[in-house]
Amino acid sequence: MDRTRAVLGLLCLACLLASAPAVAQAVYNGGRCTGSYTLFAGDSLTFTPGSHPAADGLWIAVNAGGGYAILLDGAGGQTGTDFAFKQGDVLLFPVTAGYTLHFQGSSMQIFFGGTLLNRPAAPVCDTGLLGPVFLKADRLLNLMTQSHASGTPKLQVWAWFEATKKTSGNITYTQFSQPLQQSQFDIPPCTGASCCQPSSTNFAFKNLSGGTYTLFELDAQGAYNFDWMTAVPAPLACTASASPASGTAPLDVSFIASASGGSSGYTWLWSFGDGGTSTKKEAIHTYASGGKFTWRMTVTDMAGQTCKKSGTLQVASPLTVAASATPRQGSVPITTVLSASASGAKPPYTYHWDFQDGSTADAATVTHTFVAQGAYDCSVTVTDSAGLSAVGRAPVYAGVPIAPAITSVKAVTSPTFVLKVTGADFQSGCTASIEGQSVPLVVVKSTSALVFKKGKALKSLVPKGTAVCVVVANPDGGQSDCFTYTR
Repeated sequence: MDRTRAVLGLLCLACLLASAPAVAQAVYNGGRCTGSYTLFAGDSLTFTPGSHPAADGLWIAVNAGGGYAILLDGAGGQTGTDFAFKQGDVLLFPVTAGYTLHFQGSSMQIFFGGTLLNRPAAPVCDTGLLGPVFLKADRLLNLMTQSHASGTPKLQVWAWFEATKKTSGNITYTQFSQPLQQSQFDIPPCTGASCCQPSSTNFAFKNLSGGTYTLFELDAQGAYNFDWMTAVPAPLACTASASPASGTAPLDVSFIASASGGSSGYTWLWSFGDGGTSTKKEAIHTYASGGKFTWRMTVTDMAGQTCKKSGTLQVASPLTVAASATPRQGSVPITTVLSASASGAKPPYTYHWDFQDGSTADAATVTHTFVAQGAYDCSVTVTDSAGLSAVGRAPVYAGVPIAPAITSVKAVTSPTFVLKVTGADFQSGCTASIEGQSVPLVVVKSTSALVFKKGKALKSLVPKGTAVCVVVANPDGGQSDCFTYTR
């Protein structure tokens, strides 16, 4: 919204109530708009500082019109007729014994009041109805407001960045122009004895201009009064914690943060050290792999102040087990060496073998003889020092063939149609069938990879969208379970 239009809309009530005698007296108090006048050529208006609370300066805002004027300070110093008032400007004067304005233009509508610098520490009640409040801030201040008005009253905060120091006669003043809106918010309601006791922060003032201070304007968006006060916030403080501080992946860690002081209206940012982040005050994060991780938490208050905390977590890798049998196949009786190796979690480890023939052993490497024909799914259970366990397997085939296993089937259509099969224990010379029909050509790439070929003939065995059963048979008689594949 155009700034002039906004001011005109806000002060329509003040304009209707304003009177402009040829000679008028006006007392201005700090932290509030005292009133408004429409001045015509030859009118005089004397401004006298009041004490409710005592002002740090006089502000005059030109709502409409403008022109030249003579302004006398409290000592009678005349500025001359080069003193110019322009619509949309705010003029700020230091507090003296007062000022007397002799208007020489055709007409000008003004509103006026007293400014405060970093004050007050007590509420200013029932203000804003007849015009805005102007405050100067050279440090961080929390603004608290409330209103007994019905509905949902709103307040806009503007900051004036363009400030020009001027001197006319004996008077030095500052002319402000081009404000920028900083915030708009609902004013909390109050009733009865709870009014004029604002306590919740709505906005954080701070010096934005880079000069000695920034001038802020509070505009009530409607015909109502509001209560307000400012307070220097306590320093922003924070805490952050992570629990547990160690463990084995995958590890769920709870992160909890808190903040106090500063300007309430906090935002949170967690960085967990593994690439994960969160903007919640409390978060749960899962560490999927082991390592030493440094987590960081930053809380930012409404004024942009930050508080940071950090810590470290020690996450052990998951417990993994690799097991093997050498030899893994032979005629009975067959003596084989079974070995297990573990990594991750928290060593040292303990080992327990189950040979599936009624015998067991407790060591990382053991030797065992199988005297009866059969396929033995030997397993080793490894337990770390924290009680975490994992199982590894090393099957032994005593006098029986090794059954191959299929883990995946994938169709490749270019340059010709083939099926790529992955798995384990494929033997040279193995054959394959699809729905009981022989695959025309099986090429053994390794013990874990086969390729089915013969283009159209093979393609006809796997109709698109139809589930088929794929089986691989080794020359020694071992046969895989049925693997269901759909092209």
